[in-house]
Amino acid sequence: MENLIANMFSTISSLKVSYKQLQSAHVPYDPSKIKAADRAVINELERLSELKNSYSERLALLSSGADEEGVDSTAHDGKEGKSIILKSYEGIISSFHNEIQQKNAVVENLKDMLAQTTLKKEKLEKRVRRLEQKLAKDPLADPAVDLSPTPQLLDYVVLGASEASRAFTKLLTSLMKESKWDLDAAANSIEPNVNYVGKMDKKFAFESYVNHRMLNGFESENFFVSSGLSTVIDPEKNSKECFKEFQELRSADAWHVVTSNPQSNFSKYCLKRFMDVVHPKMEESFFGNTDHRKQVLSSIHPKSQFYQSFLKLAKAMWILHRLAFSFEPNARIFQVQRNVEFSPSYMESVSRSGEADCEISGVTCKVGFTVMPGFRVEKTIIKCQVYVVSSSKEAEHS
Repeated sequence: MENLIANMFSTISSLKVSYKQLQSAHVPYDPSKIKAADRAVINELERLSELKNSYSERLALLSSGADEEGVDSTAHDGKEGKSIILKSYEGIISSFHNEIQQKNAVVENLKDMLAQTTLKKEKLEKRVRRLEQKLAKDPLADPAVDLSPTPQLLDYVVLGASEASRAFTKLLTSLMKESKWDLDAAANSIEPNVNYVGKMDKKFAFESYVNHRMLNGFESENFFVSSGLSTVIDPEKNSKECFKEFQELRSADAWHVVTSNPQSNFSKYCLKRFMDVVHPKMEESFFGNTDHRKQVLSSIHPKSQFYQSFLKLAKAMWILHRLAFSFEPNARIFQVQRNVEFSPSYMESVSRSGEADCEISGVTCKVGFTVMPGFRVEKTIIKCQVYVVSSSKEAEHS
């Protein structure tokens, strides 16, 4: 019995050490150390379980012997005392289990926060590098003034369109929350049966929804808002006109453009895409009416924060399209289908938590869905932004 108690003390001490190692493996974040420390904690818990079973077996044998040999009350009291001690340690083990579960929940939240912060940092660094490369080529270069279409400029404009989409999506989802929407159900209706890694990752489904509708018809020279064969009749002239429109609209106020020239293709694009993105039931749930829709259909563009945010998004997508059609041949849009294996050569993950989950599980990352399409121009590939999931978890939903 003394050996049993000594083993229990030793195992609890080892459990404490393993638990501390598990905590320290998260800062800095190290998937391999986390996996090893987690295994060590499980081993110690299994060892405690074995000691508990061993004690139960010995207690049963002693009880049986006492009945046959008439063991005196002093021995019985000794066994009861040891039983109380062991029960107290069972309580300690149970509290360890509870504490580990609580700490794991905290760690998961911190991992999500770290992943999103790291992603933002990487995107900012990427943007700084682009600007540095641009300035290195021409110290007097102004991002708002470019003399000809280049892959670097297209990359910069794609980034701006992605940021505008993210800003509008954030406003859209905040209105959904205020209107008591079931965001889980809404996200699932956009991208069904996706096993999201982070709690906040469903926002990427809404971003995908916005981008898909805003960029639908991108392969047409004017998003199919009007008929035109300029690219076929005189492709060189059309490319120059597209780049001129890109330069003019890039620095212009979107609201002024749509109100001063309501028959322009850009104005028609804004009208059509507002109808596509914000359906009547959605608008009515947000504002209690469909005044935005009625005004836009009457060529009256509201000055509300919601509509102004939409115009910024529409302008960012339209000038991206104009710039893409400024190249000869035109820049081509592409996206990646679900369950395709993640490839960093032409894809970019929007969430670090998804990649980290694959690393920890030791499985292949696969595409859950495309968030922002990619582009090909000349010999340059502007990566497609995707939400990745581990292949094992995706198989669970198949």
